[in-house]
Amino acid sequence: MGEHTPSGPSGQSVQVPDPSNPAEREEYYRLLYENSPLPYQSLDEEGGILEVNTAWLEMLGYERDEVLGRWFGEFLTDEYVDVFRERFPRFKAAGCIRDAGVDMACKDGCVIHVEVDARAHHDTQGRFRRTHAVLRDVTEQRRAEQALAASEARLRTLYDNVQAGVMLQRADGAILHANTVACRVFGMSQEQIAARTSLDGVWNMVTEDGRPVPGDEHPSMITLRTGQPVHNAVCGLFAGDPSKLRWLLINTEPILDQDTRRVREVLVTFSDITQQKRTEEALRRESQLRSLLLDNLPCIAMILRKGTREIIACNQAARQQGAAPGKTCYETIAEREEFCPFCLAPEVWESGQPRRLEAEFRDKYYEGIWVPLSEDEYVHYIFDKTESVRARRQIERHQAEMSRVWRINAIGETASGLAHELNQPLCAVRTYAGAAKRLLQGGCADSAKLQSVIDQIAAQAERAGEIIRRIRGLVAKHLPYKERLDVNAVVRDVINMQTADAQTAHVEVVLEPAAGLPPVEADRIEIEQVLINLVRNAFEAMSEVEPDRRRLTIRTGRCDGGRVRVQVCDTGRGLPAEPQRVFDSFYTTKEQGLGIGLPLSRTIVEAHGGKLTAAGNPEGGACFAFTLPAVVGK
Repeated sequence: MGEHTPSGPSGQSVQVPDPSNPAEREEYYRLLYENSPLPYQSLDEEGGILEVNTAWLEMLGYERDEVLGRWFGEFLTDEYVDVFRERFPRFKAAGCIRDAGVDMACKDGCVIHVEVDARAHHDTQGRFRRTHAVLRDVTEQRRAEQALAASEARLRTLYDNVQAGVMLQRADGAILHANTVACRVFGMSQEQIAARTSLDGVWNMVTEDGRPVPGDEHPSMITLRTGQPVHNAVCGLFAGDPSKLRWLLINTEPILDQDTRRVREVLVTFSDITQQKRTEEALRRESQLRSLLLDNLPCIAMILRKGTREIIACNQAARQQGAAPGKTCYETIAEREEFCPFCLAPEVWESGQPRRLEAEFRDKYYEGIWVPLSEDEYVHYIFDKTESVRARRQIERHQAEMSRVWRINAIGETASGLAHELNQPLCAVRTYAGAAKRLLQGGCADSAKLQSVIDQIAAQAERAGEIIRRIRGLVAKHLPYKERLDVNAVVRDVINMQTADAQTAHVEVVLEPAAGLPPVEADRIEIEQVLINLVRNAFEAMSEVEPDRRRLTIRTGRCDGGRVRVQVCDTGRGLPAEPQRVFDSFYTTKEQGLGIGLPLSRTIVEAHGGKLTAAGNPEGGACFAFTLPAVVGK
């Protein structure tokens, strides 16, 4: 080989082949091929491996005799085998390929990613001879690129989806980028925002006390000017429309140049605290209203803490009783007794619903109301109901006495009918007793016949006793007693009591009971009293019409709100021009009437939680109806 000393940093000479010596040239290029740090390979026309260099073998971990003669696809992963089979013919036709990426399987099972640059070699006739290819193991590079791409994707997702506005500004204040939240808050697109700076007046930024913020005083501009971060600055912003004011909590951080340590950019982050500001303002107004309302309530009012019953706030009426914030309710209201007769805090908080209780304490009557305000607070109202309770009980006693007088009057009016009704079972008893006497005197009465006659006597005596019990129940004084009642049964009993009067008045009584009615909870005597009054009023109203037109219809059924309805309809003279006047006290259309029956009936029904109404009957006459709450789930 000839000697040549090239210029270079080492200053050493290298051997180059003698151009006139083919063997020397061949050996030189073989050494270059074999000792190259880059893996080389040569493939035949079918893709079989003709030659590989040492770097190729070291890259995959094979010996040379394990490789030569094998198809190149055998060293690829499964997903690239068909790719090579499809692309190799196209490569031979094209003559070259660059940066073709494939995954290759090493002998130890590891997979590496390789990029291939190859050229096809043809003979002088243009026929394909072999390929010459250089391979580069870019596995680590690819992993780094994938990790970088994944990191960028994660950061981009975080940047665009973080629940805060993010902006990047240059040293001159120009906005380089804004994320999705910032665009939404500003009501602008990314392109519109990127065309502006903090100095633009479009932002219309104000302080918490309403003063305008100059452009150079924006938090980002302060950081760009001073190099110092700004933390938790609160500013209001509206883009042209003051009604769309948004409150922002702004933080800025400088990004310094590595070499000059000057501020190159500023990162701006902000949270939309508009709802928080509104909530704070609402709480402030609520606190003011709470104090105003408490002081003007006509009762004792205290806001207490759950569990401890510590007074948080109280009104003037409570303070007059010695209440004060920091004390407990029982220290003042119940005179230092730990048990307060008005406190139901556990029951209030178990249900989470307002509660109400009437309590008697030291010869006075109170009503307590507890209303939860939050997880830790509730308000306690105490009303002095002494006078109203005493007045109500006096009214109840008066109404009970009026009711008894009315019942006595009603019994007096129906005395003849009741006498007739009692006469029937008594006559029957006399008749059956005579029959039994004759059977015994004849000496031929068998026990079965005699037993039947005795049973009839007992039944008629029981009927007479029931009539007397009803009369005593209507006349006697009694305290209201509510029980479960079958409305249909009550109606039938009243009709039975009025049978004699109906016959005397020549009235046809039609009963239309609804099946499957739920029970009601009511005082039986009082409900019977209402029905008797309505039935007797109907009889009197029909006294002025022809006997063949006199028909009383009593219907039962359901109505809205889980109630049971009873309707009493007659075919009499009808209602006055103002139907509701019939419920006015002392209003009457009867010559001998007192005008207390219907008002008293309405009072009884309303005391049971129902309603009594009057309306015209489409068939002529009047219809009175009352409702009672049904008993559900008991």
